[in-house]
Parts: sequence; structure tokens; C-alpha cells
Amino acid sequence: LPDARALQPTARNRRATIYPEVEHIVACCLPYGRFQLNESLLAEHYGVSRTVAHEVLTALDRAGLVTQDSNQRWYAGPLTPELMGEHFEIRWLMEPLAVAQALPALDRRDLAAKRERVATTQAGRRTPARMERLEHDLHVDTVLRCPNGQLRDAIHRSQLPLIAIHDTFQLFLDDAEIETMLGEHLAVYDRLIAGDAAGAMHALEAHLRRSLEPNVTRLRQLGPL
Repeated sequence: LPDARALQPTARNRRATIYPEVEHIVACCLPYGRFQLNESLLAEHYGVSRTVAHEVLTALDRAGLVTQDSNQRWYAGPLTPELMGEHFEIRWLMEPLAVAQALPALDRRDLAAKRERVATTQAGRRTPARMERLEHDLHVDTVLRCPNGQLRDAIHRSQLPLIAIHDTFQLFLDDAEIETMLGEHLAVYDRLIAGDAAGAMHALEAHLRRSLEPNVTRLRQLGPL
């Protein structure tokens, strides 16, 4: 194709541009109830065609964030304690395998920098933004570096509905819980930096198993959106 045509926006790259934001917004709504998604309003809000909006909703469906009823209406949520438990179980079964697979490709200097961010947060202010960054450092930037694409996709689907829980740190700052979580992150990084795959797997599984109960408690404390 001529260069001028090749550079023109296409429906595919418009979808790719808006999808991450829509995915995050929808995931953040899940703990607060059941919501209907309007395809026409989605298209209008982002200035895209109905086709692009439909592709975005279809991608959300594949990610497990929305479902379509018999009348072709799209719905998201709710995230219940039972469903949260299922997602955490998927994570503690799969994330340790993924981090062991990722270990050979991980840069030790990068791991040390991520560990330092945890230590700095321990000694400083524990803002919601910092806490979400630490979660992303470990569970996305580190765990999802594994080479198995199917494993990455399965883990990502179970991580997505739990994103909103991190947005509640500001409402329910529990110093003891956060201190425990930070210590568990340090333990995982220490094992990874040492090249101890089995130790990292054990530390990550223990962290995720222990995290279920406080996250369920936090979910039950949420009020109306």
C-alpha cells in the first residue's frame, strides 16, 4: 500500500487504542454490582463506529469481564466473594508456574529495582497509586513475562476482576495487612534475585493464598459506587 494509506487509522488500531481504558473501567466497576454496557453510547463516547464498539465488547467477553444475555444486551458484574475465591484459586495455582517459567528471562537489576520500590514504600507513604504500582510490578511485569501465551491469558483473565480491589486501599488502609503484603513481595523478589525458582513459587503461592481472606473482607466492606 502507498505510505499515505498505510498510515491512516483503521478500525483495528482504534479498538486497540481504547480497549485498555475500557477494560480497566469495567473491571473497576465489578465489585459494586451488575451494570449494563450500552454499545451505542460506548461508540459515541469514544467517537468510533458501532463496529469498533462491538469489537471492544466482544474482546471484554473473551476476557471474561462481560456477558451477553438472550436479548443481546451486555452486562458486567457482580464480583461476588465466591467468584473472587475462584479467581484467587486460579492465580495461586498458575502464577507460581508462570514466575518459574519467567525466571530465566528476568533481569536481576530490574528485579532489584522492583524490590527497592517495595522497601521504599515500607519506609514511606503508602498511597493507593504506589500500592497499585507494586502489584503491577510483581503480578504483571514479572509473572506475565512467562513464555507460555495460554498461561499468560488465563492468569490475566483472573487478575482483571481483582483490579478494583486495589482502588479501595484509600478507603480501607489497613497498616498491618499492607505491611504483611509488602513483606511477602520482598520474599518473592529475594528468591527470584537468588535464582531460586522453587522458593519463588512457594513464596508467591503463599502470598496469594493468604491474600484471599483480606480481599474478601474488603469486598464486603464496599458501599454503593
